[in-house]
Amino acid sequence: MRFRASAVIGSLLASVALGGLAFAQEKPRFEETVVVTATPRAGSPSEYVLNFSGPVQVPGRTLPSGSYLFRFPSGSARVIQVLKADAPDVYAMFHTINVVDVTRGSATAAHRVTFRERTTAGAPPAIRDWFVPGQSTGWEFVYSTKN
Repeated sequence: MRFRASAVIGSLLASVALGGLAFAQEKPRFEETVVVTATPRAGSPSEYVLNFSGPVQVPGRTLPSGSYLFRFPSGSARVIQVLKADAPDVYAMFHTINVVDVTRGSATAAHRVTFRERTTAGAPPAIRDWFVPGQSTGWEFVYSTKN
């Protein structure tokens, strides 16, 4: 399954008039497209291979472009391990928070990865959350306050 995810890498303040009051609103200045493909790993209901066309951040680590195995160790639904798809070395392991998107129904056939707004110019986009097909509950990645 192939889909695109965009990451905002800059912003421009715009003024929006609402009911006679002006509010500052962040508008994207430009975007970078990261192509993400995702497939379940054969024979495992808790492992997924995600391919990234460019570098991305997960809590505690920047992943270069490539294929990675995202899995839930020991059946935990709130901890994600990230491994290189073809090697046993763990690149990252981090906690998540369950998040619900009521607009996603059980018939949704797509993975969804969204990115956080960047706080550092030039940094790779950081994954905010991830949803698998057929689920309205996904995982929000938990970053330290330093990120």
